[in-house]
Amino acid sequence: MDQQPDKKANIIKHIIDGTIKIDSVQEFEAILDIFPDAPSLHKAFSDLLVRKKSYDAAAKSYNKATALFLHSGMILQAIASKIMVWNLSKPTNQDAWAFYSSLRKSNPSETPFKKFIEKITYPEMVSILKNSEYVRYPAGKSILKYGDLEENLYFVVSGTVHEIPCQPSKDGKEVVRKTPIPLFENDFLGRVYPFDKKNTSPSDVETTTRVELIKLSKERLIGLCKKYPDIEMRLNHLYQLRSDPGTDSSSHIIRKSARYKILMNASVEIFHDESGVSPMMVSGTTTDISLGGICIDLQTNLWKEPPLHLVGKTAKTKISLPNEFLTLSILGKIVWVKQLSQSGKIVDILGVQFKEMPPKLSGILLVMANIMNEG
Repeated sequence: MDQQPDKKANIIKHIIDGTIKIDSVQEFEAILDIFPDAPSLHKAFSDLLVRKKSYDAAAKSYNKATALFLHSGMILQAIASKIMVWNLSKPTNQDAWAFYSSLRKSNPSETPFKKFIEKITYPEMVSILKNSEYVRYPAGKSILKYGDLEENLYFVVSGTVHEIPCQPSKDGKEVVRKTPIPLFENDFLGRVYPFDKKNTSPSDVETTTRVELIKLSKERLIGLCKKYPDIEMRLNHLYQLRSDPGTDSSSHIIRKSARYKILMNASVEIFHDESGVSPMMVSGTTTDISLGGICIDLQTNLWKEPPLHLVGKTAKTKISLPNEFLTLSILGKIVWVKQLSQSGKIVDILGVQFKEMPPKLSGILLVMANIMNEG
């Protein structure tokens, strides 16, 4: 198999996450000559131009990133880039309308943000963008503490955020932190709706990587909904998606023990309900594994929209060490599916919950995880 696309994707990933640092405009332009269609790279180049105080060039570059994001169906990322353009210079009606037209023509993947922005009118879009704040946090930054009043709605543009459920200890003298629930690109957080409720955070919310977010304050959302009632209808639908057990919120099910963020080859045999129908076979690499379950990056886009019909299906997962010295098959079920953007392309991610394993099998799984974790 040709490994060149994977190598290119890794180069782009390391530049975007800061592992590879490029402070020279000329050097970055040379990188863009190699990867001219990578929207996240154009976005990172735009950020560099802002740091260099080349604001006109930065605005032009952000517009280029916006167009590429839209072409890739990444509407949240496109809006984030457009907010940066509008932060640099006040938009004209012609520019705002052109962006709105492009947004309506794009073909985004199914995400909560798509549901929120779907069928939006031009005045609504302009008002939302003008009232949104684009924020960045480094890895290890606390966004919310357990017990804090939730006053903002956040959409994750890039990076990973952990929600860490908390509860008081039995004696009430300390707070016990539970297993983290990761939130990825296109997820959202912040319980600001219904507006008449004052919610306090049941979790510590922290960044685990460098993170970019779009932030809408509760106060501004209330003003927007008073002016545009349809926005409140979409907001209500957004929170219904979160409470739906068939959506991504179920991903916490598989994290009921110590997790390992390790890379292993994995294949999943998904069984159909109908007799006589051959199982579906997919393969990829693990991103997250525990005794409770596993997350598998299929590294490609097999479905136009998230295959929600697979949720609940029985699945047999086979994982193996890189040299296939040790292979393990574990029975479970699909509990969630995601479609995420990685280096400008959409990939499918599966969450599989394992059935209760006998001690010998769980012991072998722990051995495999520890071997890879120490590798």
